[in-house]
Amino acid sequence: MALVSGAIFGMGAGTAWASVTDNMVPTANYSLSCRSSTLADPALCQTDNAVLTAYIQDSVGAALSISIHASLDDSYNGTALNVSYPATAVYSGTAETDIIYQVGDIPYAGLIGYAWCNNAPETGSPFACDQQYVRIESGYTSRALACHETGHAVGLTHGANASPQLINTDSRLGCLVTPVNNTLQYLGPNNVDAINAAY
Repeated sequence: MALVSGAIFGMGAGTAWASVTDNMVPTANYSLSCRSSTLADPALCQTDNAVLTAYIQDSVGAALSISIHASLDDSYNGTALNVSYPATAVYSGTAETDIIYQVGDIPYAGLIGYAWCNNAPETGSPFACDQQYVRIESGYTSRALACHETGHAVGLTHGANASPQLINTDSRLGCLVTPVNNTLQYLGPNNVDAINAAY
């Protein structure tokens, strides 16, 4: 898919778009409820509301921080999500920061990014998480990777978990293709539709 036009999502003004797949949890191929999890035992969840607070920990270097900001500002802030950057993170209580970005080791061979729910709420949607973590392996700084892992933190799946299923490398998945493809740095119209429908 060529991501060119008046909009960074690959859709120009007046362009009609029909979603090609449902890749926002839950789908017919991924219906596990959200739960508090760990890096070693992840769960795929939506964030708990459309006000998306994002905090980048000190472990994230300048190049990756720029990629995260660019992805959030250019792709996610143009959806139903309203992205903000608090000066400090809130790690407990009723107003936790939605996504915490960090750099560190990932205990799975071949993976360079990972997202998981740190705190699933006890009430509300069974597919929502109060606070998600996104960890990027040290040395990786691409905007496509930042977009991909943020997509998981708001509930987007790979093609194999979508309904109907797509191959994981289908370019209509935008930055949610796997493995990450650095030429697909933006959400793409299917993911924008999925986020807007969910939030």
